[in-house]
Formats: sequence, structure tokens, C-alpha cells
Amino acid sequence: MHDLLGFGLLIVTFLVLVAVLIYFVLPLLMTWVFGTLAYVIALFFIVRHGRVHPDHLDSYLKPGLPWMVVILTIVAPTLHAAYLYFEGPADIWMWIAGFNTLIPLAMTGRTLIRHHRQKRRYIKEGHDVEDLISTIKAKISTVEVRLDLLSLVSTLHYEPESWEILAGLPEDSFDLKREEITKVEKSLSELATEFTNVLHGLDEGLTQIREGAQDRDQILAPLVQTIERLRAEYDSKMVTAQALITEVLPGVLGSEQFF
Repeated sequence: MHDLLGFGLLIVTFLVLVAVLIYFVLPLLMTWVFGTLAYVIALFFIVRHGRVHPDHLDSYLKPGLPWMVVILTIVAPTLHAAYLYFEGPADIWMWIAGFNTLIPLAMTGRTLIRHHRQKRRYIKEGHDVEDLISTIKAKISTVEVRLDLLSLVSTLHYEPESWEILAGLPEDSFDLKREEITKVEKSLSELATEFTNVLHGLDEGLTQIREGAQDRDQILAPLVQTIERLRAEYDSKMVTAQALITEVLPGVLGSEQFF
């Protein structure tokens, strides 16, 4: 009985809180701080998820986002002012709208100033090279995963199924596939080695840049050209490797002998 009474009180309290929120709190927020509140929430998500280098630069935004912040500064106060014009207090709606415009303007000014300052730091302090290093490391890791999968596939024994024998598929067809896998493995290993060499070059270049080297472009230009070439090779070889893996591995995993 006491449990039911407590549960009933909990339900009543919840309903009262919901009613207070709907009929009192939300109208007050809509009237007094809707423009500022909407702006702050949207700005938080833009800055939080739109930073180029969040580890060191908390306000350097991706291309296009500064303009989005400017548009937000116009849209949020304008919508609030329109709401106040039709639904707000007639005598003070302009003051409320003005207050909810000043705060977004101030925050936008601060955000854009920090963005432009950190944009210069991003290049000067070599953070762009840091991001490039992270990208290369990720590609090396992906290549290593593909090599492991190809190594697994090449060691599996494949027995032709009955329909393949009836279709005249030669029993040594998988040996031919293994030769193709070996060729792709060698190609990926060479690609990983080239990426590793570029990675060492980027590490050395980053050290020189942070030590004040003036010939930044001369240091990075050959490495960037190599990276562009390797990216094209990477895309092509990843497609080839993935095709081999998906062609061979699902059939092997589906065979009873594997288990």
C-alpha cells in the first residue's frame, strides 16, 4: 500500500513538473531568452563538431562554418524578434529583441576572431602536418589490416563444392587465386613501406618547422607530391584487396571444413 502511494505521489509530482514546464517555464524562455538560447545551443554544436584540430585549437573551424556562424547570428535573433512582435509584450519587445541580439553578436565576434588567429597558428605551428601524419598512420593501419586478412585467406584450404565440379571448375583454381593474393600482398607491403618512409619525412619536416625553418614549402612539397601519388595507388589497391577478400573469405567461412 505504501509503495502504491509513493508511486502515485511520484506520478503526480512528475505531471505537476511537466505542467509547470509547459505553461510557465517555456513561455518565459520563449519571451526573454529564446534567441540567445537557440544561438548558444547551435553555436556549441557547430564549434564542438566543426573544429579542424580540436587537440590544440579550440576555435579553428572547418571551411564554410564561419559563414554558418554569421548566418546563425542573423537567423536566431530575427526569429525571436518575429515571435516577440506577434506574441510578446508590445511595450518592451524591442528591448528584449535587442538584448537577444547583442549577446549573439558578441559571441560571434569572439568566435570569428579566435578562428582567424588560430587559422594562422594552424599553419605556423605545423598542426596541418600533424593532421597529415595522423592520416598517413591511419592508412598504414588499414593496409596492415588488409595484409592480415589476405594472409589468412591465402592459408585457407578450399575444396570445390559439388556444383563447381559439375560446372567443370578445375580443382587447382584456388591455387591460381592464391598467386593473385600473393601478388596483391607484395604490392600492399610496398605501399606500406612507401607510406612509412613518407611518415618519417613528415616527422623530420615537422621538427624543422617547429624549430623555425623558413623554407617550409621546400620541405613539404616533395612529400605532398609523393602523398598524392600514393593516395591514388592506395585507393586502387584497397579496392583490389577488398574484392579478393570478399570473394574468397565468405565462401571459406561458409564451408563445413573450416569449422
